[in-house]
Amino acid sequence: MHYRLQSSNHLAVSDSPEKVAIKMVHMFVAVTLDQLLKQENIVLEFWTTRKRRIDQCQQYVVLETSAKQVLSHTRPFYGPFSGTTRVSRCQKRTYGLYGVRED
Repeated sequence: MHYRLQSSNHLAVSDSPEKVAIKMVHMFVAVTLDQLLKQENIVLEFWTTRKRRIDQCQQYVVLETSAKQVLSHTRPFYGPFSGTTRVSRCQKRTYGLYGVRED
């Protein structure tokens, strides 16, 4: 989509007014296309950044959903995840395996 100027597009003193007008139009088109290309790149960069951010949000939602499913499956076995309850149950199980009594 990029329009390039050729060396024949430079204005010369001996050129006729029609050739000068055509070359001016070509130069105007080339400059306009160059500006459009720059603007297009800015827009593409913006949308790429937005898309990346949306993808990250979707990954977070999937992770959060998976974590909630894991918690919902483990809660019936271990109860609510509170530090004292969990440690206490683990300690009781360990003591029971080793035959140690809690006093």
